Amino acid sequence: MTKYSHILIAEDELRIRRSLKFILENAGYHVSSAMNGADALQTILSEKVAENPVEMLVLDLDMPTMDGIELLEELEQRQIDMPVLIITGYADRMPINELMASGQCRDFMVKPVNPDELLQYVCRLFAAQHQDVTLVPK
Repeated sequence: MTKYSHILIAEDELRIRRSLKFILENAGYHVSSAMNGADALQTILSEKVAENPVEMLVLDLDMPTMDGIELLEELEQRQIDMPVLIITGYADRMPINELMASGQCRDFMVKPVNPDELLQYVCRLFAAQHQDVTLVPK
């Protein structure tokens, strides 16, 4: 049975969140979205026991309520491991470099996001994870 990967987008900007969701859904991925880290954590926890748990997190760092770094810390405390792709609009990459060095983040992209590059990053992260999923669904 072929299984399509479940990707969660945590992004506070509605336009960007919708755009990322559109790109990934059109590529055949199952996509959920959250407008902040707290909502993302709730989705990850509720879907953890579901038939299609979240398998990748596409994450903005600067969000209200719970930011991306706080979400990553919470996931680490709960021992929830999944590929994380950070999407940022900031030129300061120091937090990202630290997250990558610690293993909390596997890669990052700078906004605005190119659709083809996004799909390449997602496929590369899933391939690195060695999961039994369809890497390029369509």
